[in-house]
Amino acid sequence: MLIAALGRPLRAGINDRAARGGFPLRIVGYDALLFFLFAEDLAVHTRRMNQLLGAMARRGVLLRVRRARALPGAAHMADVVSISDSPR
Repeated sequence: MLIAALGRPLRAGINDRAARGGFPLRIVGYDALLFFLFAEDLAVHTRRMNQLLGAMARRGVLLRVRRARALPGAAHMADVVSISDSPR
């Protein structure tokens, strides 16, 4: 499966869930290379991104700072559905 085919529904699912919940997150970028955008203002974006990085680290997932997020080749559609449909 092409990684871009996973990125499209992941982006759509997260963007939809964030919009419905009033959360200021948008996923932008290429389908296979996603970027989390929390705010147009760099200081606000950085603060919110650091909050996400901390929350993910507490769950055992380490993300690289200031990089677009590439989907791993081992990802499956079930992973995408699980992420975009999971409760807050």
